[in-house]
Amino acid sequence: MQLRRVLSLSRDQRSLRALNRGRLLPPLLLPHKKIPLPDDQSRLQKPAKAALPYKQSPLHKETMHQLISRVQSANAQWAEDVKLAEPSFFEELAKGQAPKILWLGCSDSRVPESVIMAARPGDIFVHRNIANQFHPDDDSALSVLAYAVDTVKVEHVIVVGHTCCGGAAACLNASKPSSQNPDAKEVTPLQRWLTPLTNLAKDLNVASVPDDIALPLLVQENVKAQVQNVINTSTIQNAWKSGVHVHVHGWVYEIERGLIRDLGISEGPPNDKHYQHKESTVNVGSGADILARAEADAKDV
Repeated sequence: MQLRRVLSLSRDQRSLRALNRGRLLPPLLLPHKKIPLPDDQSRLQKPAKAALPYKQSPLHKETMHQLISRVQSANAQWAEDVKLAEPSFFEELAKGQAPKILWLGCSDSRVPESVIMAARPGDIFVHRNIANQFHPDDDSALSVLAYAVDTVKVEHVIVVGHTCCGGAAACLNASKPSSQNPDAKEVTPLQRWLTPLTNLAKDLNVASVPDDIALPLLVQENVKAQVQNVINTSTIQNAWKSGVHVHVHGWVYEIERGLIRDLGISEGPPNDKHYQHKESTVNVGSGADILARAEADAKDV
């Protein structure tokens, strides 16, 4: 009923509501009219031909042409609504960017940074890849960091992992003795990319720990490891030596709750009173120790 009521609002009412909030809503949250498609109802009523691996949205049931057409129409409607709410927004946006945040996150479609932080276009500088990795020899990530800190002048670099991470789950499985195949010769680009995370999973000694406990732990320790990789770069070290107040943070986005959890590992320049330097160490222990700590944490909650 709530969605139906929102969609039934006139365009002027919707734009006024967005304007009264004092900000533009992120693209996927801005209410817009549904663009009808031919034979839409009959298509959605047809039973699926085969069982699906996950619950799909209506967009997944559309043909390629219909999907692209709907996305383009939604963009046109969004742009029109934004211009109505704030006529000069796009003209001002074209003059340049000055985001204060660099988001280093995962490519997972369920973690769109602008949407989950209710941010406007231009608020967040972004780099995303599989399992939110920051490899010390990855020129792509290093270039983004250097440009963000040295040119864009961001003040916060945030490494963001998330629960239910497919990349972390694959590495957790690959780290188990039962999954290792010494005779395997072909290594895929994805396997090479995730090798450091697989090694981290091995170091955590969680082979005997249930996946529902081991996976969140791996996600968290992965964020800690990437935060340390970012801090160790010449970009951050030189910025701190030059007195630039850029801070590095580690977060985990909980998909099942829609909330961001700060891991409390933020670091800034050595003389920064708010973020004192501290090592971000990997939490290594036996499977029994980790399981015991998880059970103790659950009791505390």
